[in-house]
Amino acid sequence: MKKLLVLSFITILIASTFVGCKKGENDPFSLLSRKARITGVWNLTSADYEEKDVNDGNVDITSFSYDGENMTETTDGNGETYKYSEELTIEKDGTFKSVTEKEVEYWDNTNLQWTKGIRTETTEGVWYFLDGNDNLGVEKKERVEFLVEKYRQIDPDGDTFEYEMSGRSNSWVNIFLLDRLANDEIVTLFDFTQTWGGDSFTRSGTMTYSKE
Repeated sequence: MKKLLVLSFITILIASTFVGCKKGENDPFSLLSRKARITGVWNLTSADYEEKDVNDGNVDITSFSYDGENMTETTDGNGETYKYSEELTIEKDGTFKSVTEKEVEYWDNTNLQWTKGIRTETTEGVWYFLDGNDNLGVEKKERVEFLVEKYRQIDPDGDTFEYEMSGRSNSWVNIFLLDRLANDEIVTLFDFTQTWGGDSFTRSGTMTYSKE
């Protein structure tokens, strides 16, 4: 009887572990919880997505492709490649920090010419998993919301723009729709359409992050 009770306890313990470590459809097997898997320092390693802009009957489609160092934008066969990086730190205490660096053109007042430099954007705030929603067709903890409380932009010429937001009804949020959440990889989906009158904007595709 004692042996049977021990086995029963182990069975319950294993079952509760699997419930706590619920996985998504494309997640690999892991004994870590979704919170444990998502916390850490993540770097964008690849991206493949498209933006479709319909305005007054005109349709512009721009594709984005990222190889870990350079982002390439292509519109109507015309491509532009620039240096790009994203680092996202997700803390266990529910806070986050995102640092994006993008190569842009700017006017160099010293040499009086257009040149290229790095623009840095930093956002900070809190993060949390969202509940499931049958109307949206998403499961519990399939989406992660990042509520931005601080923003800073530093241009290549040193100009700085920053502001802070506070309050529980803050409206600046970014949402990750998780296609895959592994111990060392996140694949997030773009699935967004905005429509006004006869115009619309759609973004679809994927972005992949790897853990340091």
